[in-house]
Amino acid sequence: MKDGVKTALLPCGREVLYRHTVKAGLKNIYISVDAEGVVTVKAPTVPEETIISVLNKKAEWIFRRMSVKRERFDTVCFKDGFPVPLFGEKYPLEIIRSTLAGLGRAELWLAEGRIKAEINPYLFKEEYFFRALELFWKRKAEEIITPLLEKRSSEMGLIYRKVTFRKTGSRWGSCTTGGNISLNYELAKLPPECADYVCVHELAHLRHPNHSAEFWAYVAEYIPDFKRIRHFMKNCIIN
Repeated sequence: MKDGVKTALLPCGREVLYRHTVKAGLKNIYISVDAEGVVTVKAPTVPEETIISVLNKKAEWIFRRMSVKRERFDTVCFKDGFPVPLFGEKYPLEIIRSTLAGLGRAELWLAEGRIKAEINPYLFKEEYFFRALELFWKRKAEEIITPLLEKRSSEMGLIYRKVTFRKTGSRWGSCTTGGNISLNYELAKLPPECADYVCVHELAHLRHPNHSAEFWAYVAEYIPDFKRIRHFMKNCIIN
């Protein structure tokens, strides 16, 4: 069993695996279900009985989440032919071993329907490949999503100050009151419509700095089926 994972038998007669993560400063208790069906409970310091009570109250939601088919974009192996996600497609990995390649690093690019990784077989570690893969996704996000953001900015008549791309866990984007937009470069793994939705979402915050009914109505003007896209993204496994 994973470290920190416990088993709880709920009154409904079903067991759940859960992990209690203490987060100082939290005022509420938050739960999520990972790809393996383990429930993570983030909470301030509270008795274990409180955690079990929350699991019981949320049992219907938990088991519903476990039954939902989830799209995986989180697993990549350093192996010839392994599918690598890029904007909703999965391209086979082609490893090119060359003594002319730089020592201790890897170069990745998309060509001929494959994601090619050139490595020097000497003094090479797999971690170099995964480091290069993260940079590849970040470059692709900047290359493809930035024009999407600029297009939507023009259509919506909203001007942002600057955009940055970084890995931000489960958060897809953010927008400051000063107009600085941050986007999660892992959007490069998902279909382009997901990136487009996040661009509209963050730009909309320049007009509505909240998630009010007016905000969602404004988003719907540009992405009428945003709820379908949000549902898909919530069920994607990225990390």
